[in-house]
Amino acid sequence: MGFGIWVLLGFALGIAAMMRQTILLFAPLLFAYIWWASRKSRIEVRNSHITPHASRPTPLSTVHHPLITGTLLSLLIIAALILPWTIRNYLVFDDFLLLNSNGGYWLYASNHPDHGTNFQQSYAPPLPDNLKGLNEPALDRALMREGIGFVLADPARFLLLTWSRVGAYFWVAPTEGSLLIANLARLSSFGLYFPLMLYGLWLSRKQWRVCLPLYLYVAFETTFCLLSWAAPRYRLPSDAIMMVFAGLAIVTLAERVGITKRLAAKIPNLKSDY
Repeated sequence: MGFGIWVLLGFALGIAAMMRQTILLFAPLLFAYIWWASRKSRIEVRNSHITPHASRPTPLSTVHHPLITGTLLSLLIIAALILPWTIRNYLVFDDFLLLNSNGGYWLYASNHPDHGTNFQQSYAPPLPDNLKGLNEPALDRALMREGIGFVLADPARFLLLTWSRVGAYFWVAPTEGSLLIANLARLSSFGLYFPLMLYGLWLSRKQWRVCLPLYLYVAFETTFCLLSWAAPRYRLPSDAIMMVFAGLAIVTLAERVGITKRLAAKIPNLKSDY
């Protein structure tokens, strides 16, 4: 990877983090993948050029130096984008707050004992009386501790509650409490393209190394939501990525039924390279 790519990566992650703070939790997975893929690629290239008279392995410093420099460059760019907001928060609250204060309430509300073992995505538990009056950063930390306390106090309930969130996260079936247009939208969107996504994932298995960052993000985002707050709207980032695989499925099916051949006959410059 050239330094231009590392710069773009830093800007992409930094901007994404300002819009969705959980990206900062995913970033280590992405950097780990880049290191793994880069090292594996270098080893494969080195082995393909080994001859009986030139079998000396590439020094580790040669492999790691560009990765270390590039990673640090991306991290510095991410920090530079986030820092102004952290400084602003400190000036406003006279306390540390990285970007926003949603995380604490998310964990607190999603695992509150009032849910029992059946997650209710429309329920917003009240704040504890002893926490009222705290500024946002202090309240965020206090609610985070409360949420972790709910989990540790009854792990079995937490597991059952997490399982119940699967239905809320992958909500497709019509319900009486929803408008007709909302019921139709769920059925005609996720209900339609979910099978295509699964088929596309299966088709992509031969290129799993290339697709691994996409797999990792979808797995991370899904796990994060199931452990905290689950609702169809929080699935949208993953759905956007999964549409890549749905597209692969559609193109593959089109080729198998001969649609691409007929199009190619009508459009001379149309090529099929997938």
